Amino acid sequence: MLSALKNPRVNQIKSRAPDLEVLHHASSAELRLLRKTRIRNREGSAGLLVVLILVLVGIAAFLVLEMSPQPGMQPPTNVGLAPTAAPNGNSPHKASSTGISAPSADAFQAERRAGQGPDPAKDSNRFLGTGSLRGFIQTGVGIPFPEVWTLVIEPSKMLIGSDKAVSQRVEITGGEDEFEVTGLPLAGYSLRGEADGLNGSTVNVLLERTSSSAYVALELSPAGFITGNLVDFEDAALEGIEVWLLRTSGTGLGASQTGARKTMTGADGTWRFTDVLDGPYALTFGSLEAPLIPPSALTFRAPSLTWPAPDLPPLAMLTVTVLDDAGNPVGGARVRGSGTMGGAIDVKTTSNGQAILRHLQPGRYRLHADHDAYGEGFVQRRFEGGEEDQVTLTLTRRF
Repeated sequence: MLSALKNPRVNQIKSRAPDLEVLHHASSAELRLLRKTRIRNREGSAGLLVVLILVLVGIAAFLVLEMSPQPGMQPPTNVGLAPTAAPNGNSPHKASSTGISAPSADAFQAERRAGQGPDPAKDSNRFLGTGSLRGFIQTGVGIPFPEVWTLVIEPSKMLIGSDKAVSQRVEITGGEDEFEVTGLPLAGYSLRGEADGLNGSTVNVLLERTSSSAYVALELSPAGFITGNLVDFEDAALEGIEVWLLRTSGTGLGASQTGARKTMTGADGTWRFTDVLDGPYALTFGSLEAPLIPPSALTFRAPSLTWPAPDLPPLAMLTVTVLDDAGNPVGGARVRGSGTMGGAIDVKTTSNGQAILRHLQPGRYRLHADHDAYGEGFVQRRFEGGEEDQVTLTLTRRF
C-alpha cells in the first residue's frame, strides 16, 4: 500500500480508471464508431492545411508575374541619375535602376522611327528613278480574245505615291496578250485592260526604289447590262421616254462626263442598256437639257443591275394643232419648248397639223412653232399635273 502511494505511475493509472472502466464496458460497435470519428477529425485538419498551402502558393505566383517585365516593354531606366564614367573615355550611358545601361539616344531614335513608320529622310528617296511594268492578259473560258485591246495605266487610288504616277493608254493589236511598259516614274499605279464589250480587272502595283519592276496578270470578262422600267404616278407604263446613261470620272453627280448613251422606254415602260462596262455612271430620265427628275449616280459591276422605278411627278399631256394664217393644218411644222420645272419639247406635226406632247411636268410651258413656208407662232400653257389639254397655234409669215 505504501509502495503504491509512493509510485506516481500507479496514481496516474488510477486517475484514468473511470475512463478505462467505461471503455471496458462499451460495446465493440461503439468502439468502432469512436475510432472513425477520431480519424475524420484528423483528415479534416490535414485537408484544411493543404488548401491553405495552395492559396499561399497562388498568391506568390501572382506577385511574381506582376513584377516581371512584360514582352515588348523596356525595363525602366532611372534617367535622373548622373551619368557614370565610361572606362574607355567614350560618352557615358545613363545608369538604369536595374543596373543595366540604358540605350543611347541613337538607339531611342531608331526605336521611335520603327514604331512610327519609315524614316522621312529615307522615304524621300523612295520614288526616285524609273521602273517598268510587264505581264499578260487573258479572257475567261469561252470568251474569244480581242484582236485589239488597250492597256490603261493610271495613278492608284489605293497606294501611296500615286501623286507621282503618270497616266498612259497603250493600244495593243494583233491579238497579242503580253505587254511591257518601261520608263515609268516610280509611284503607285492602277492597271486594267479595255476592249469592246469586255470588262478589265484592276490591279494595283507599287513601283519603288527597292522594287522598280513588276509582273502583272490581267483579265478581261464580259460586260453587263442595266435595265429598269418607268411608270407614272398611277403606276401606268410610260412609253417613249428618253433614258440617258452617262459614264463619269467619279461617283458624284458633279463628276465630269466621259461618254453618253441613250435608249427609249418601250410600250411597257421598260428600258435596257447592254454591253455596260464596270464603273461610275449617271442615269437621267427625259432630255439631258431638262430631265424629268435630277440625275442619279450609280456604280455598275457586271453582270447586271436592275434600277428601281423612280418616283415621277404627275405628268400632263398636250395636243398642239398648228395652222397657217388661212386656218389650214400645217404638217412638218417644228414645235419646241420647255417647262419651268423641267422637261423639253422638240417634235414635228403630222400631216393633219397635230403634235401630241406627252409626259409634261407641272409648270408653265412656252411653245414655239415654225415652218419655212408658213412662218412661226408662240403659245403658253400652265399645268398643275396630270391633266390633258389642247391648244391651237397659228403661224404668221415672216417678212
